[in-house]
Order: sequence, then structure tokens, then C-alpha cells
Amino acid sequence: MGKIQSGDFTTRVHFTGTDEFSYLALGFNDMAQGLANREAVINELTFGLEQKVKDRTRELEEAIKQLQMTHKIIQEEMVLARRVQQSLITQQ
Repeated sequence: MGKIQSGDFTTRVHFTGTDEFSYLALGFNDMAQGLANREAVINELTFGLEQKVKDRTRELEEAIKQLQMTHKIIQEEMVLARRVQQSLITQQ
């Protein structure tokens, strides 16, 4: 039980016979296998979630870069538009 508590779900009880202790050992082994299966599923889901977070973060970083470039272009265009306006006003 100590090994199971520490996370070693490969631990099994070896038994022979058909008495109550054998049934208890069988139940213990089934429980250990069930915990091992759940642990594997949790690890798989955790890995998948971590990967999704990394992918989404990368997508958001790219979107931020594109927005920053668009903002810079708009600012430059606004400066150019002001210059054109000023030059037209001074010509009149």
C-alpha cells in the first residue's frame, strides 16, 4: 500500500488460493491497475492541454506582432497624410 500511496501503480500482490485474502489481493491488484490507467489518462490529457496552450500562445503572439505592424503602418500613413494636408494648406 505504501508503494501505491507514493505513486508506484505497478505494485501487485501475489496470491494463491480462493480464500478471503486472495479476493482482497485480487481487489487490490484491480484497484492498482485502475489507478495506473487513470494516471495514464491524466498524463495524456495534461500533455495535450499543455500542447494546446503552447499552440494558442504562439498564435496569439503572432496576432500581436501583426497588429503591431499594422499599427505602425497606420501611424506612418497618418504622418504622411498630415504632411500632405499641411502642404496643401500652405499652397492655398
